[in-house]
Amino acid sequence: MSFLNEEAAWGLDQKGLMDRGAFFGSDIPYFFMGGTAVVEGVGTLITPHKPSPYTHFILINPNKHSDTAQAYRDVDQDGSLNKDSGATPDFGENDLKKVVFSRIPELQEIEQFCLAEGLGSLYMSGSGATCFLAYHGPEKLNQDLLLLRDAFPNYFIISVS
Repeated sequence: MSFLNEEAAWGLDQKGLMDRGAFFGSDIPYFFMGGTAVVEGVGTLITPHKPSPYTHFILINPNKHSDTAQAYRDVDQDGSLNKDSGATPDFGENDLKKVVFSRIPELQEIEQFCLAEGLGSLYMSGSGATCFLAYHGPEKLNQDLLLLRDAFPNYFIISVS
């Protein structure tokens, strides 16, 4: 869209690009802002946030897909937002976690394993089904990565930094 804004001479400023981008997807406005932010609503309420002290992550997906539209329908049917989402000052809370975890029991199993083994809190990215663990450096991450791969050999599990 930035390319089109320039080449087609749309003349949109950052807010204009964010507003137009929201039409195409709720993740798009954030990318015009950049940096670290808390994103709420349908992706249009964006508040800058201090950068996270975490630099390394383990991504875990039980090879399941979570349909975003269905997750929002489930939240609407549930009638309540996630009251136990594992909110933290660094990652906030994910209102979709409760309904997505109820639809994908493998995510509950991963979370229970992480807590039982002392790996830390499991956070859900977007509407799932990819979850993550956060680390300050690679030392504990490498141990936990091996432990997770042993416990869940058929799941997609990688580290990123």
